[in-house]
Amino acid sequence: MNRRLATIFAVAVLTAAACSTAPAQTTAPPAPTGGSPTQAPATTAPPQPTNAGPKQGGTFVVTLPGDMSRTDPALALDNNAYTVMEQVMEGLVDTAPGSTSEIVPVLAESLPEVTNDGTTYTFTLRQGVTFHDGTPFNADAVKYNYDRWNNLPAELQDFAYYWRTVFAGFGTESNLASVDVLDPYTVAINLKQPNSSFLLATTLVVFAISSPAALQAGDADNIDNSQAAYSQGGDPAMVGTGPFIFDEWVPGDSVTVVKNADYWGTPAYLDRVAFKIIGEQTATLNAVQSGSVDGATIIAPQDAAVVEQDPSLQVITRAETCNVTMVGINHEFPVVSDVNIRKAMMYALDRQSYLDALWSGLGEVADNWMPPSTAYWKALDLPSYDPDMARTLIEQSGITGDDLKFTFTYPTGVTRAYLPDPKGLFEAIVRDLEAVGFQVETQALPFRPNYSDMQFTGQLQVFESGIQCDWAAPDSYITSFFGFSGGEPAPRFDYANEQMNQYMLDALAAPSDAEAARLWGLVQDELANDIPTIPLVHTSPPGAAQTYVMGWIGAGTAIESYKEVWLDK
Repeated sequence: MNRRLATIFAVAVLTAAACSTAPAQTTAPPAPTGGSPTQAPATTAPPQPTNAGPKQGGTFVVTLPGDMSRTDPALALDNNAYTVMEQVMEGLVDTAPGSTSEIVPVLAESLPEVTNDGTTYTFTLRQGVTFHDGTPFNADAVKYNYDRWNNLPAELQDFAYYWRTVFAGFGTESNLASVDVLDPYTVAINLKQPNSSFLLATTLVVFAISSPAALQAGDADNIDNSQAAYSQGGDPAMVGTGPFIFDEWVPGDSVTVVKNADYWGTPAYLDRVAFKIIGEQTATLNAVQSGSVDGATIIAPQDAAVVEQDPSLQVITRAETCNVTMVGINHEFPVVSDVNIRKAMMYALDRQSYLDALWSGLGEVADNWMPPSTAYWKALDLPSYDPDMARTLIEQSGITGDDLKFTFTYPTGVTRAYLPDPKGLFEAIVRDLEAVGFQVETQALPFRPNYSDMQFTGQLQVFESGIQCDWAAPDSYITSFFGFSGGEPAPRFDYANEQMNQYMLDALAAPSDAEAARLWGLVQDELANDIPTIPLVHTSPPGAAQTYVMGWIGAGTAIESYKEVWLDK
């Protein structure tokens, strides 16, 4: 039986103090209004350990719903890679276990001091921390990483999706003014313009600090990224400071990390984590039921009930709805660049039927590009299922015959929390589109390397897309999709709305919550008018584990640390 859960994401808001600098705060903006609560699987009572405390040792075998894209955090483009990196890499700050908004210091000794104008963040760093290659972590290492990200070769910039999103570009066009080493363990990050989401965005694993020596030895900035050992799982690759050390990546099969016995904090309980790549949901459930794996990061929503009925298994619940599933549309291509066609496509899609069939109703039909629990969300009254209206809009567009043809692509060899059955969703969407007169050429591409790279470099016309939230603010969804970089729209959607881009920039730099709410409201109005892509649903993805798996805390992002996990067997 499902229970209703209403969640409110707290968003980091930096507040000024009377003095020139103040510690960064994590207070929340006004709660969003409107929107229905999200359904999630019922939370089952956690299994009780049979001994007095956590056991040391053992290998935790857990499934990944697809392969990694790269082993370089700055250039990785998928949650599978982020899940592995969460065990190995650390940044200055992170979110608390199970949270998408509570910011805690990690490699920083405390939250930073921030100037009243919101442009300078001064971090005091932990001392005595070493990278996995034995080199020291210090302020110079932080500066090296930030300078590297900001000055990536042009050939690599399309892969640095989050740097482009958070900093609005590279080099002199970015919002990074400078990184100053004040002493060996104090570093100041200076922005050109304030960004109210900067600190929360810094919790992303893509901003984890890599060993500068490893980046150089692994040829990380090779413009032919396929030849960069640091990106391709070579020696060295993924060299951080975390509780686990990257060991091996067998593309298409597995990833292994091992315990960091010299970890600066409390060491992990597990000896190793072995990620088994299984991109098909039935095979994932079979692996959990047979006991060949200890857990699954993601299972199909309809399989949660099966897991709950098995006394040897437990459901890993994530109460927060923190994603959106979309039909992506690249505006560079004809036909779909017509707003009437995009609206017709949305009217043609029976989104409730997709939610019921593919997510077992665990979520809600989207009325926005971000879930209702996100700050500043507003109801948009987006087009709902109406095939007759779809046909009318097609007629009004004046586009007929073969001109109504476009290519729709879906990925193979991968599942996502927001995309548990890519092929099933694809087939349902194609049926609905063809029913109102669209001519759909279908295409399937393996997620790695084709689909992932082709999506982000703007080579796909219409495609399955979405995002598992990264930080709990509107820009995590809207700016990451539609923000400009270097004065140009990102190639993924090539959606060139200059007015909306300015609203987003102004909202991030807004001096008050009220002004931020007004500006984010204008952004959402622009989206409702243009329908640049088609939001489908927001869902609550479950995971699964054997009952002897202890200490696994589910989070809305589904990217969780296994440092506290232990095996009671």
